[in-house]
Amino acid sequence: MLRRRTGIVLLCLLGRTTASGQFLTATGGASSLLDTYGSKVDFQYAPVSGWLGVGWNHGLRFGALASATWRGADYAAGDRLYPFALDTDVFERGYYFDGRGLSVSRHNQAETWTVFAGSLAGEFSTSFVKTYQSERAAAAFFYERKAGARVTFHSSNVLSRGLTSIESVNIAVSRNWKLDTSAGVGAGHAMFAAATEYKNRWLTLTGSWTAADDRFQRLHAPLSVFSERRGANVRARLTPFAHLSFTLAHENIAEPLMSGPITPHISLDSVSVSISGAGFGLTTTESSSRSGSLSAQTQVFTASRRLSSRLTAYGSAVRSQNGTQPLTSFYLSTVRGRVSPRLTLDGT
Repeated sequence: MLRRRTGIVLLCLLGRTTASGQFLTATGGASSLLDTYGSKVDFQYAPVSGWLGVGWNHGLRFGALASATWRGADYAAGDRLYPFALDTDVFERGYYFDGRGLSVSRHNQAETWTVFAGSLAGEFSTSFVKTYQSERAAAAFFYERKAGARVTFHSSNVLSRGLTSIESVNIAVSRNWKLDTSAGVGAGHAMFAAATEYKNRWLTLTGSWTAADDRFQRLHAPLSVFSERRGANVRARLTPFAHLSFTLAHENIAEPLMSGPITPHISLDSVSVSISGAGFGLTTTESSSRSGSLSAQTQVFTASRRLSSRLTAYGSAVRSQNGTQPLTSFYLSTVRGRVSPRLTLDGT
């Protein structure tokens, strides 16, 4: 049975700014779709800045952060995200974990380091409220060191449920070509990876090779599960003209499962073509994926049209077939409006 649930979001904004740069901005609202209501306050009162969030979503939730810079170091107390990307993450740089606790960071031209102590956390955010929920105790140390203009060393260390300690190096062979390597343990299990990136005006080549067993996880956290690369991954993007591009990719992805020891491996092959101009954008993608005895083929066609400087419309058509199952199709349309530089509303 297909059920449809409608939602209503109410949003209220209040703000006050002084000539000295001090400000206080409050947002609040409710969503029947998410069964959530709450508010968030952003503040700056030199030298301290931060935010405070209180909301209800299957229980009362809280979140807060206060940060300041003193004597060349950055101090923070509360809830925030910590970047957790390795130099070999050439396909996806968005790795991070959410932490609740205390942190100290310092940086100069040659090195940067961050120390964190507290707990892992799970974030719940909407346009009007942001809260966190503590998970398990954790401590972390991140270090970056530049050795001249071409070599950068990173050390990522997290102690929670198991030890993660991964060292990585980035080498800029030339202006267009980079080599990367990383090695260490994740949640107590070994890994090794090597990667490369080459870019010029019309061609981008990205490749990596990763060796790790199914028990490797970058971070063992119930609400922060990372997808990881395995084996060989290759992507090529050709841009013969400014508004036309072709992309081919072969990717092998492992999806960690918190409920069991088996990690599904997904092999994905895809090709896409994108063209844009005069406010229009068109993209078509065809992909084939396999995981064990399962397989799927998918075609996606997406069109966009900029209606004004603040309004853009999107439309997508998706066709998919899983193994011998019947072909399924669905359509999706979205209108995105930019209310302000910090607020965007979507209607689907």
